[in-house]
Amino acid sequence: MVVRMRQTFVLPKLLDQPMGGYKVIYQYANALAAAGHEVTVVHPMTDEGHPSIRDQVQLLSAKARQAKTRRPPISWFTFEPSIRSVSIPALSSRSLPSADITVLTAW
Repeated sequence: MVVRMRQTFVLPKLLDQPMGGYKVIYQYANALAAAGHEVTVVHPMTDEGHPSIRDQVQLLSAKARQAKTRRPPISWFTFEPSIRSVSIPALSSRSLPSADITVLTAW
């Protein structure tokens, strides 16, 4: 019997350029989603208390691109369709989705 779980991966920042560590997490997310788990990938704009004006503009741009294209704000990687990608202004416990497992990554 396979137990389906809600899993969240939190990356350090939203970056729309190929990064090795990010790719590994995205591959884990794809594999878990393909196995039937509910996977969310969270990209905070900053790991500091409050996002800068530049971070806020980048977040709005990413959300607009995501709404327009119906694709996650990461252009260089293809996610399983069931993966939910979320961009948030700053990292806080209140901004993270409820999950059975939450993995926070760092540099």
